[in-house]
Amino acid sequence: MRLAAPAVDNKANAALLEFMAAQIKIRKNKIRLAAGDKSRQKRLFIPSEAGPDFSALVAQAGNETGEQAK
Repeated sequence: MRLAAPAVDNKANAALLEFMAAQIKIRKNKIRLAAGDKSRQKRLFIPSEAGPDFSALVAQAGNETGEQAK
């Protein structure tokens, strides 16, 4: 994923968290960066009580890339 937000003053990380929260339809204060705050590779933490139905998200991602979701 590429973000338009610059990688200064934590703006790119904030944009990533906001984008992912919107995609999986949870409040943005429920999602946080677990690892990779200064790296291109990120790991997000989403508490299980806030966890969405990821199967729908995976299916949507597969449709956008033209691949079948497994």
